Amino acid sequence: MADVVQLLLITAAVVYLVMVLLSRRHTKRILELKENEARFRGLTELSADWFWETDDEHRITWLSGGGPVALFFGGTKAYGKRFWEIPRVEVDPGALGAHLERLSGRLSFFDLEIARADERGARQIHIISGQSRLDEAGNFRGYRGVGHDVTEQRLAERRLLEAKARLERALDGGNLAEWHFDAQSGDLHAGDGWVRFLGHEQSPITARGIDLFGRIHPGDGERASAAWVRALKGEAPEYEAEFRIAMASGAWKWLHARGRVTERDAGGRALRMSGTIADVDQRKGAEGALAERERRFHDVATTSQEYVWETDADGRFTY
Repeated sequence: MADVVQLLLITAAVVYLVMVLLSRRHTKRILELKENEARFRGLTELSADWFWETDDEHRITWLSGGGPVALFFGGTKAYGKRFWEIPRVEVDPGALGAHLERLSGRLSFFDLEIARADERGARQIHIISGQSRLDEAGNFRGYRGVGHDVTEQRLAERRLLEAKARLERALDGGNLAEWHFDAQSGDLHAGDGWVRFLGHEQSPITARGIDLFGRIHPGDGERASAAWVRALKGEAPEYEAEFRIAMASGAWKWLHARGRVTERDAGGRALRMSGTIADVDQRKGAEGALAERERRFHDVATTSQEYVWETDADGRFTY
C-alpha cells in the first residue's frame, strides 16, 4: 500500500512539473505574441494615420485614429456605411470601379483615394489600403486596413504641376524647351522639344543621350560632344553648342543648346545636368542666305572689270 501511495505521489509530482513547464512555456509564448503584436502595432502606427475595419458587406464597423479621422469625417456618421456612401465623400468613378472588382475577389487593395469637402468647402484627401480578414474557419469576415492623410502632398503636387505648366508656357513663348540629363544612367529627358523641334508625334519619357548625339550632323557632332565633355568635367562653366540635328522627317534643323551641371558627387563627378534648347533654324537660315548674298556680291565685284566701292556716313571708304 505504501508503495502505491509513493508511486501516486511521484506520478503527481511529475505531472505537476510537466504542467509547470508547459505553463511557463505557454506564458513565454503569450509574452512573445504580445511583444510581436506590440512591435507590429508600433510599426503600423508609424506608417498610418488611422485604422479601420469593415464587415463582410464592406460596411465600416470600426475606426481609430483620433485627429485625422475626426478631421476627415467631421462628425459625420460613418459606421454602417461603405466609404463611398459617406456624405460628401468623393471617389473617382474609374478608381471605384476597379476597387469594387478587387473587393468582389476579396483581394488586397492599395492607395484608394477618397476626398471629402467640409461645410466651408475645404477638401481633405486621404488614401486607404486594406486586406481581407478571415475567421478561424477560413470564412470571410470583411476587410481591415489603414488610412493616410495626403492632403498636403496632393496640394504640393498640384502646385508643382501648375509651376511646370507655367514654365512650359514661358518656354513655348520663347521658342525654348527644357532638358535634363542623368549622367549615371545616361538618360536624357528633352521635354516637349521632341515634338516641337524634331517633329515627333510624342515626347518619350526618357531617351539615351548617346542616341541623341548620334542624330547630330557629322559636321557638328565632334564640336558639340567636346563641349558636352568639358562641361561634365567642370573644364567649362556651362555647356553651349549649336548643331544640326536630324528630324523625324529626315531633314536637318539647327538647335542651340545651353546647360550646366546641377549636381556632383563628393569626388566632383557630374551626376545631373539641365538646360534649354532653342530652335534657331530660321536664324541660321537667314545667316546662311546673307552669307550667300555677300559671297555672290564679292564674286561679282572681283570678276568685274570695274571697281566697286562703299563709304560710311562721313565719306570714308569702307570697301
